[in-house]
Amino acid sequence: MCGPLQRATSGPPMDNVNFRVKLEALRTATREVERFVWFDSMLSQNLLVDGKMSTAAMFEAAYGDPRGRKYWELALSEWVSPRRLASLLGLHLDPPSLHKKGLFEVGVLGALKVGIVTGAIAYRKAPADMEQNSEAEDVTAGAFAEANRRNRELYRQRPSSDWADAYHIDPRRAAEWLLSAPMREHWVPETLRSYLRPVEQSVSESAALTRRGPRPTKSERVKSEMRKLPLEKLRVMKQEEMAAEFKAAGSTCREARKAILAEIETPPNLAQ
Repeated sequence: MCGPLQRATSGPPMDNVNFRVKLEALRTATREVERFVWFDSMLSQNLLVDGKMSTAAMFEAAYGDPRGRKYWELALSEWVSPRRLASLLGLHLDPPSLHKKGLFEVGVLGALKVGIVTGAIAYRKAPADMEQNSEAEDVTAGAFAEANRRNRELYRQRPSSDWADAYHIDPRRAAEWLLSAPMREHWVPETLRSYLRPVEQSVSESAALTRRGPRPTKSERVKSEMRKLPLEKLRVMKQEEMAAEFKAAGSTCREARKAILAEIETPPNLAQ
């Protein structure tokens, strides 16, 4: 690679002004993949010096967008290993710190492991293994739940040291799952939160809270959160688990689940 992109990421350590100038040079990239790769390189440099700039400021300089929507669109476009996703999220720490990045990745992996074991995060074998087990590729329609169940059984049989690289997960759905609960949402960097929850949605939610009229019932809130869970998990949750997960009375959760399952399982001719 040559030209402005080459100059953007080479040379001696940079001061804040030069760092920004070199980031701005990334705007000349003719291919988004090029800009993505070089931007990750600049993020790593930023970590090495404990943060010359926030990631939002870096996005503004390189993309003209503090949320980095084009970056995240590319970053979340392909399935990756849990370790790769944890590393990617760690690059976007604010304030950046190489020491904190290592601790952060351990925490993200721990959260992802819970999601995989419980079935909340779907996954499949890494490409190298798929040739010997092509059924792992079939994760659509009716085969999805069965393939995911078999994968979870295989996962439980594998050494714990192997899991973070042996499987691939959908990074967008995994990030949305992390973001779906207060105990996990801090693992999602602010710029990714902004990408997954656009300003338009935030404005809409604020308007809904301030408009006149009755507030949404607790049952409606619980049903809305239940719709985000895999159907397989929702069916088998105990009442106590639902009460803890959705922060509502067990009877409220039970009735909400009954309504959700009825919505999904009603035959098309009866739903019309």
